[in-house]
Amino acid sequence: MECPVICYLRRTPMKIGIISTSTKKNEKRYPLHHSHIRQLKDAHLKNLIFEIGYPGIDQVRRKEMLNLLPRKEIFEMANLIILAKPTPADFPFFRPHQILWGWPHCVQNPGITDIGIKNNMTFIAWEAMFKWRNNVKQEHIFSRNNELAGYSSVIHALTHHGLTGGVYGQPLKAAVIGYGSTGKGAVNALLGLGAHDITVYSKRSRFEVADAITHINYKRYRVEGRHVYMNGNTSAQELSSYDIIVNCILQNPLNPIAFMTNDDAINLDKKQLIIDVSCDKAMGFEFARPTDFQAPTFEVGPVTYYGVNHSPTYFWQSASYELSGALLPYLEYMLDHGTYKGNIVLEKAVAIEEGIIKNMDIIMFQRRNDEYPYDVINKKD
Repeated sequence: MECPVICYLRRTPMKIGIISTSTKKNEKRYPLHHSHIRQLKDAHLKNLIFEIGYPGIDQVRRKEMLNLLPRKEIFEMANLIILAKPTPADFPFFRPHQILWGWPHCVQNPGITDIGIKNNMTFIAWEAMFKWRNNVKQEHIFSRNNELAGYSSVIHALTHHGLTGGVYGQPLKAAVIGYGSTGKGAVNALLGLGAHDITVYSKRSRFEVADAITHINYKRYRVEGRHVYMNGNTSAQELSSYDIIVNCILQNPLNPIAFMTNDDAINLDKKQLIIDVSCDKAMGFEFARPTDFQAPTFEVGPVTYYGVNHSPTYFWQSASYELSGALLPYLEYMLDHGTYKGNIVLEKAVAIEEGIIKNMDIIMFQRRNDEYPYDVINKKD
């Protein structure tokens, strides 16, 4: 069936609503820092709508030019909504043909996908915003936020668990899986907390690792199917000797890999803290599931598992500044052009466009029909 929606290009001016509050419990990050609001041109400010009570708004010069409205009215008036962490509580406020710019995580979120299709919305996904060179994906736009995720998770998990990295108390042995931005943040936190015995497992050799730290051990891991091998051992065998494991691997939901099963955890002969920065339900660890700030950990045998999936909000002021700095050039582009089209970073980050699914991983992971309106295929078929 063809899409009954007539797609259209938005033209200047585009009214952009910026939401600072969140319906996700304990989420405190906001998308545009007041120090960056000051940098915007007058012509930009008149097309922005800020939520009443927006953090730091009193510190902005020209604040008489700012449009301030209650949250609900912003949804009613704006063409594009900047909302970092949309939840089902926000869905009733989404309007037909509206653009959502934030972290929708559509692949593993059928609910928000359904809303986007039904309302012919466009989702520009922060998780998919990358720099590109010669049509090859490069650095993630939010690499600083990713680094802060690794840093925050380690700080929060160890603090909650009553541990330093080993500078005080019993010496601890830590493993970090993955050494992208998140892994580097985790290592920085461990070093800052006094950890001395740190091993990083990467797909690259010691000599291929960028920004390697001299006194840290670097080892390779390899993947066969969904199984991981480290240093000639299965991942479960290799990781069993560590006191702290920090997982910083971004999983492919269509082809996840596994480090440890329930039985592996239950049969460990020592206590272990697993900090799953890249938490995906039942991926990496059979028992993996997202946790929250109210109950950040749970036990599986001698294993304490930490899975807070928005840990940068632990340092929400710093996190908001980093998010804002990354977003600013793309916000200015849309304010200047009245559209996201023509900007490769924004265009390639579109998960759903006017109700049409652009990210085919959504269809595959959710087992949907590949034609509009993308009905879910009966699991018994």
